[in-house]
Amino acid sequence: LKTIVGALIQSVKKLGDVMILTVFCLAVFALVGLQLFMGNLRHKCIRWPPATNSSWLFNSTEDANATQFDFIEYINDMDNHYFLEGQLDALICGNSSDAGKCPEGYTCMKAGRNPNYGYTSYDTFGWAFLALFRLMTQDFWENLFQLGWRFIWSYVPFMQTLRAAGKTYMIFFVVIIFLGSFYLINLILAVVAMAYAEQNEATIAEAKEKEEEYQKIMEQLKKQEAQLEEGQRPCPPRWYKFANTFLKWDCCTPWIVFKKWTYFVVMDPFVDLGITICIVLNTLFMAMEHYPMSESFSEMLTVGNL
Repeated sequence: LKTIVGALIQSVKKLGDVMILTVFCLAVFALVGLQLFMGNLRHKCIRWPPATNSSWLFNSTEDANATQFDFIEYINDMDNHYFLEGQLDALICGNSSDAGKCPEGYTCMKAGRNPNYGYTSYDTFGWAFLALFRLMTQDFWENLFQLGWRFIWSYVPFMQTLRAAGKTYMIFFVVIIFLGSFYLINLILAVVAMAYAEQNEATIAEAKEKEEEYQKIMEQLKKQEAQLEEGQRPCPPRWYKFANTFLKWDCCTPWIVFKKWTYFVVMDPFVDLGITICIVLNTLFMAMEHYPMSESFSEMLTVGNL
């Protein structure tokens, strides 16, 4: 945990240049998107001509009391927009040769708000920057250039940016996906990974240094302890020689072999594992005790504990 926290702190310090580069690239892409797609997402399929008799619309000698035709109100009226079934936004169109076309009886005009309650937009630098940030992080990014496909009798595409501006602008999104989603994001991850590697190396070096200091201290303590034992022995040296010869039970080969096998069994990790399993099973049997218990269940727990 210490290594991870240290790596995060170091990566934040080193991410300054990367974040400046990322913001600069997003700003450039946002400016390009602003120039290419400004106002395009407001193009909608409007019912035209109106359902009423249109001859009076262009009659300049109409009666003064007659109702005037409000063109702005008409094109902004959502009842006059073309909606695909199940969609909250009107069908987007474009006036270029490879842009999306309107069905019969509808004309492509710029009216109303932008899609997705106005949040998907290239009308200002801020909205364009947000749209490009979504594209870089791939957050609902496919909706920026294509909503999807709908199966009726054949595949009918209904798009946002590409449908409004034209399929040629797919090149713009391909460049942004490669430079933004792959290059810039991986550059940020590379900085974090490098910071983690450096922090990990520093932690390992610090641990080795502490281990060396610990070994030196232990050697010094052992020397001091040996000197103290030599100076504090209450018995003459011949008694220690006698004890080493007759009391340490290395007098015969079978006894030495028995000691080695005993040491091997006691120090074997599988013996520790077996003891741990026995402790866990004993804990489980104790935890299974409850009140009231049947006689057979109590006997089973007793045998299990044994």
